[in-house]
Amino acid sequence: MSSKPGKRRKDRNDSSQVKLSKLLSNILRHSAKERGLEIGDDGFVKLNELLKLQQFKGKSVEDIRSVVDNNDKQRFSLKIENSELYIRANQGHSIEVKDLELEKITDYEQIPTVVHGTYLRKWEIIEKEGLRKMNRNHIHCSIGQFGDPNVTSGVRANCDLFIYINAKKATEDGIEFYRSSNGVILTSGINGCLKPEYFLKVVNKNERTFHSTFPTLKRIPREIKKKNLAKKLAKLEEEKENKPNPITGVPTEFTRSLLRPSDVYKTATDLTLPQYNNYFIDGSDAEIVFKKLPEKMCENSESNETRDKRLENESEKVKILKSMVSLHNANSRSIMKHNIKKAVEEFARFPNDTGTAIWTVRILNLHEHLQKNHKDKHNYRNLRTLVHKRQGILKYLKRESLERYYNCLKKLGLDNKIIEGEIVI
Repeated sequence: MSSKPGKRRKDRNDSSQVKLSKLLSNILRHSAKERGLEIGDDGFVKLNELLKLQQFKGKSVEDIRSVVDNNDKQRFSLKIENSELYIRANQGHSIEVKDLELEKITDYEQIPTVVHGTYLRKWEIIEKEGLRKMNRNHIHCSIGQFGDPNVTSGVRANCDLFIYINAKKATEDGIEFYRSSNGVILTSGINGCLKPEYFLKVVNKNERTFHSTFPTLKRIPREIKKKNLAKKLAKLEEEKENKPNPITGVPTEFTRSLLRPSDVYKTATDLTLPQYNNYFIDGSDAEIVFKKLPEKMCENSESNETRDKRLENESEKVKILKSMVSLHNANSRSIMKHNIKKAVEEFARFPNDTGTAIWTVRILNLHEHLQKNHKDKHNYRNLRTLVHKRQGILKYLKRESLERYYNCLKKLGLDNKIIEGEIVI
């Protein structure tokens, strides 16, 4: 029972301090001149003169000191000058005060977060017109919402709507920001108004984004969505450009070594190009047939003259034979057989181990044919069949041996996405 009277006395003391604080705010910010008080350029008023007003009857200097010291928002400041005690409000004036000793913000990074607290019922007007300083000298903001540990003043406890200001854009547009001695962020905007274009976001007291018809707020998610879609399309385009051709793949050392009919046929007119033989005649065979054999045929000649004549005849035969067995006189099927032999030598682990390399040779051969014969619809179907068969074999190889699978892909210039994904030709 004894605690209740003490609690009531504490409440009465708090209530009297709140009333005194409000009275000081009203006079020092708005009505000092109307009440005949002399206010300096820095906003200070003589405390003795203030206490002579009827509203402060029964109040002492100690009462004022108590309010100044205990005010949670540090609204007031005291100073002694020439043995005289002065008091002022730190910000929030509607009367003109030339020098409040405000700190000018020169870099928006000093105020990464700027919040103006207001009320939901006023949003309809703010949404259209922006924030106005009304009858005050500045628009008041804080560095966070009410309750944030670093926020001591600048926002009221009963605010239910918080507008985040884009300080970077505002400062770039020439809008000035100041910081008062009690940490309130002040700005006059442009002609006393901070337009909605400088709003970053609006949240309610539960820190949820406030939904409205405000175009700037709607534009932010729209722009984010637009950027995300652009990134997605750019990524798809990049993947499409970098994705190997499902038919030819990327050129590799093996695929570049395969002969193309167009390259082979050029050797008929340009003897400086490498010459290739048909019927799997390799270098050692060519050495025997085209060089050693003619010389062997002329060994038993009776005289040098006869030998030279026979050697000339044999050289003519060699020339005709070379032309007959040259790959440039063969058809594309013979060229493909030459490539298949090379593929078997490259990939076969044991005799008759053909695998996907031979399918790739056939695919490349048919692909080159179709590049020149666009109306060959029948072979278009054959090409699709070959590509899908190769895909099936590679899937089987992946299940059997990952090492061989990736080694095979690397040599053939194919990609795992081509094998696992849908092939469109």
